[in-house]
Amino acid sequence: GGTITIWSPNMTVPLVKMLCHRGPVNSLAVDQSGRYLVTIGSDKQMKVWDVRTYKLLHAYFCSAPAKSVEISQRGLVGISWGSRVQVWKD
Repeated sequence: GGTITIWSPNMTVPLVKMLCHRGPVNSLAVDQSGRYLVTIGSDKQMKVWDVRTYKLLHAYFCSAPAKSVEISQRGLVGISWGSRVQVWKD
């Protein structure tokens, strides 16, 4: 668990396989520019990745394992679990 695979439509093999979390990845989102990827996992972490280099930029701990993540047009990151929502900026 914890691995995501990034594919290109023109390739028959993955571009990269990334070990993102210590446990299952619950959700991921890519920003509008295609530059940043945000993942959330059952390990109670939210991670921000650079899609061009596949490098981890930031890692944050959440109070509970989030179930979904979205990135707004203004770059705000929203995560949710149960009936709760948290919004992150920068």
